[in-house]
Amino acid sequence: MSKISNLIFDGGTHYMTSPFGLRTLNGKKSEHSGTDYGTKNKKIPQYAIEDGYVFSSAKSNSDGGKYVWVVYPRVKKAFLHYHLDKYIATSKQGVKKGTLLGYTGMTGYATGVHLHLGVRDLKKLTSNQVNNLTWNLLRSCAYIDPEKYSTTYTANPYKEPTRAITKGDVGEDVKWVQWELVRLGYSIGNAGVDGRCGPITTEAIKKFQREHKDLNGKQLLADGFAGPLTRGAMENA
Repeated sequence: MSKISNLIFDGGTHYMTSPFGLRTLNGKKSEHSGTDYGTKNKKIPQYAIEDGYVFSSAKSNSDGGKYVWVVYPRVKKAFLHYHLDKYIATSKQGVKKGTLLGYTGMTGYATGVHLHLGVRDLKKLTSNQVNNLTWNLLRSCAYIDPEKYSTTYTANPYKEPTRAITKGDVGEDVKWVQWELVRLGYSIGNAGVDGRCGPITTEAIKKFQREHKDLNGKQLLADGFAGPLTRGAMENA
């Protein structure tokens, strides 16, 4: 099973009972938008995996299932914990790794005690949109397989610069900026993370700046200088 479910249950006994994607249930084929994890009929706790916030916790109007939606802005993912026996975390509450969210149950349409874990990928949203999520924005993002999303984040292996990185700069600290750009899906050319801030890397910085705001919600200036505001936005994207 994935590292994600191990983090959620913090060592509690669980096992996959139904996979993500096409499945057959009661003789009928259907698309399953999450992965189900049984807990041997025990109502065990579920926890947040890192810093984030509760987008919504409530009882579904459709089938009465109790749920918690948790948003993790740093990795741009939203986790749905469904069929809870009860939820502890409340809407708009901030969470950290290990914050108790609720207990596994079988509320709603369920045949046994389990967690239905749905993961929506928010990568197409801006950081501001992730931090101020709406139902329409959430529903516009596709579900991904929790079992394939086996790690939350890979730390930048390079030391963060103490200066603003811009065109013509060379050095190990340039690699920090290039690594973040690659992680976020921006092309820096065939040379890759080479520690040289040439025209392609500079244009990638400008493109990132045009598409993001700083941590205070102000639009970044697309000047090609990767200073503290731009680097902070990169880390939070």
